[in-house]
Amino acid sequence: MKREKSMLLIVFLFLSSLINQNAYSKEKEDLNFPKGFLWGTATSAYQVEGGIKNDWSKNGLDAGKAANHFEEFDNDFKIAKSLGNNAYRMSIEWARIEPEKDQWNQEGVDFYKKIFKSLKKHGLKPMVTIHHFTNPIWTEKFGGWENKEIIERFAKFTTFLAKTFGDDIDLWLTFNEPNVYALKSFATGDWPPFKKDRQITLYVMNNILKAHAEAYRILHEFDKTDADGDGIACEVGFAQHIAVLEPFWVLNPLDHLMTYFQNKVFNEAFWDACTTGKFDLFIPGLKSINEPFNEKLKNSMDFVGFNYYTRWFIKANGDNVPNEKGELTDMKWEIYPIGLGKSIQLANNYAKKRNLPIYITEVGLSDPNDSKRGKYIVTHTKSMLDEIKKGSNVKGFMFWSLMDNFELADGYGPKFGLMTIDRKIKPSAYIYKEISETNSITEKLAEKYLK
Repeated sequence: MKREKSMLLIVFLFLSSLINQNAYSKEKEDLNFPKGFLWGTATSAYQVEGGIKNDWSKNGLDAGKAANHFEEFDNDFKIAKSLGNNAYRMSIEWARIEPEKDQWNQEGVDFYKKIFKSLKKHGLKPMVTIHHFTNPIWTEKFGGWENKEIIERFAKFTTFLAKTFGDDIDLWLTFNEPNVYALKSFATGDWPPFKKDRQITLYVMNNILKAHAEAYRILHEFDKTDADGDGIACEVGFAQHIAVLEPFWVLNPLDHLMTYFQNKVFNEAFWDACTTGKFDLFIPGLKSINEPFNEKLKNSMDFVGFNYYTRWFIKANGDNVPNEKGELTDMKWEIYPIGLGKSIQLANNYAKKRNLPIYITEVGLSDPNDSKRGKYIVTHTKSMLDEIKKGSNVKGFMFWSLMDNFELADGYGPKFGLMTIDRKIKPSAYIYKEISETNSITEKLAEKYLK
């Protein structure tokens, strides 16, 4: 009898082991990303290249040498490739290409030609942003983005880029975070030209949308080359900034109302306009924007792209505050991986209308000691994978940033890079490498960070 019980126990343990192995195998299979997924890092020209003179440097926010990417780009791409990346998001500095009105700088053209040649050599697919917050100094003479003339100037610049670099680029972003640029530069006054006028902010948003519409059509007219041989010519979108916005006090209807308005303006207005071709924006106390139907603006996205960083709670007076009970970065941004999934759900509302892919164009955190970034990478990519399993067609993920750099008005304080500015690779970079190279969240990473 005792022997029979022992045998039954052995059989039970064996079967349990098989069941657990099968369950784990299934979970492991579920942690694989779709074939052909793009894993990359994101940068912007002014923040990493160095030696650029534009409206920021003129107005006291000079990046100087930045991360000296101007000289180190080939080695930087070699490092990115060694970390398992197959894509790289960058921007082309308008002031480097057109430092004076209608004067094209051949040295700038040659530099970016070298960039694209190096990317191809290292097997990195470029995702290229045309406008990443900065402008040539000469645009200030006519008021920059406050003046409708900027639309024609941006269209001319885009035409030059399409003709010059179209053979090298399949993925274009016309603007990076146009909502953030408009608010920071014209509402809060934190960035050049340091305006504090919410009404002007709406006019600027309107001009940016029209410029995007023109650029979208121009790129499709002039850039018909399939640069990487995947059967698709250029695809055009923009990088929207999405913040998860929730009412500060769930029982306060005024908090809910302000959250609704901020969500419409900040998160949805640009996607709505690029889907419908109409820009209708109402904010209490301001003159509303009611643009007539714009054929060029309608369906002016080939993919839905967005940047995600954190969640904010919204008060009735318009203040945005972090979740003090949550885990915060050194910049007081909440680490909220579920928010990436919520942002994908919002993006999917627009993507599914026309069966568009989704690209996550920036995700990252400032982490001076690199103590939180590893877990951050795993939990955020897991949140993304959960939405992919539910049917969201996410095609790529760009981590901000490849290296520590000039973080705009915050200078060199915040540390967002997978490596330091002197190219010391951080431990978290190898976690991203493991995910990128295996195209999955591996068993080891799942055991450590997802249990």
